[in-house]
Amino acid sequence: MIYSVWAIDPGARTGWAWAVCSSRELRRADPLQLLPQLAAQRRFTAGELTSPVGYTVKKLVKLFVKVDATVQLRWPGWQYRKVLVKEGFLDGPRAKSSNKLLPSRVNAALDQAVGSWFDETHEQMPSAKAVVSDDRLKRHGLWLPGKPHAMDGVRHLTVRLRMLSQ
Repeated sequence: MIYSVWAIDPGARTGWAWAVCSSRELRRADPLQLLPQLAAQRRFTAGELTSPVGYTVKKLVKLFVKVDATVQLRWPGWQYRKVLVKEGFLDGPRAKSSNKLLPSRVNAALDQAVGSWFDETHEQMPSAKAVVSDDRLKRHGLWLPGKPHAMDGVRHLTVRLRMLSQ
């Protein structure tokens, strides 16, 4: 199975990461070791968007469509699953300011914009990314200085790739 996986860290600065890989590749190597290889083959990238919610979601959807078209052109005939993982949040009593609610708004707008375009959609709690430390990202050459939200996207991507490998 081939997976095209997007990981989103929503907020005022929305981080994202994307990779396309096979289940065989995931079984052979830990995602942190695999991602630099994928980057060399232009099969992994990450970044950040800073815009109001509506523009952020529009930019993400454009990225999804552009990358999907590129995957289909570059690897014609590949059958693959499109997977979206977003950082989920529990809107509790502490989430009173609009800043604390912004990630939930990005997620809701994203859900509305993409509908069932992805084959799988998952939410991971912020604690899921804690298993991938800054030191581990740096050791594997995955660190993007000055882009903490992109790094959170990479962390969520790594966690989801590990889950897909099992």
